[in-house]
Amino acid sequence: MISKRLFQLIMFGGIISTPLIASGHANVVPKDNNDNYSDRQFEEGTTAYIKLNIAHACKVGIDGTERRNTKHFSVVFPNNIDLTDVAATYDGSGNQYAGNVLMTIKPSVDSDWKRIRIQRNAVPTYYSHGTNSNDVRGIQWQHGNVPDSMYDNVEIRASLPKLKNCVKKLQVFLPSVQYCANNTMQAWIKYPTDAFNDDVIAHYSPSFDIIRNETKNPLPSECIDGNVKIVYPEAGDIDKYLKLQLEKNK
Repeated sequence: MISKRLFQLIMFGGIISTPLIASGHANVVPKDNNDNYSDRQFEEGTTAYIKLNIAHACKVGIDGTERRNTKHFSVVFPNNIDLTDVAATYDGSGNQYAGNVLMTIKPSVDSDWKRIRIQRNAVPTYYSHGTNSNDVRGIQWQHGNVPDSMYDNVEIRASLPKLKNCVKKLQVFLPSVQYCANNTMQAWIKYPTDAFNDDVIAHYSPSFDIIRNETKNPLPSECIDGNVKIVYPEAGDIDKYLKLQLEKNK
């Protein structure tokens, strides 16, 4: 069964075992359906419908009172991280493949933006209606206009992996950037990179959780309480896929 999920995002470059707590204005939109997984939590092995919220315009000026309209929005996905001991996908014969955090990603049709740029590249080989080793690594919604008096949501659909070993929760971070009028930006990135330094980042990124279904997929007896893993994109991927890429004739 396909469960509908709505949310905003957070990320960083690799896997760690302790949870991160952050606050900010960009965040995963809570789900509007009833299931056993609340708020921004989604069951392993399901299809997620994810909405990224553009809540306000870019703040500029010393006191941040001036706002400039959002013109472009970009997001990067941490789906090239090695999750060998964390998550998996399986074919019909039970053979195991990589379990990337987001797979078969598709953005929805959205006429609020003149162009939706889908950036594909190599990922660890996973199984979804056959084996796949290429997937969407970033998306840019370009040539829109979102004033501070309004908000907008951009939506993607993606498949989630099944968790393995002692992992009971996978926290997934999705760094994103608002590009606004007059060459301003707000970078919802937790850690500085070569392209996005401390002066421009919010030290915050949106996030959601993939939760193990312990009825269908119980933890091994040696796990006791299970553990939490956090997945955040690598710095090089943040720079590559969040940096605005416009066609010259646009």
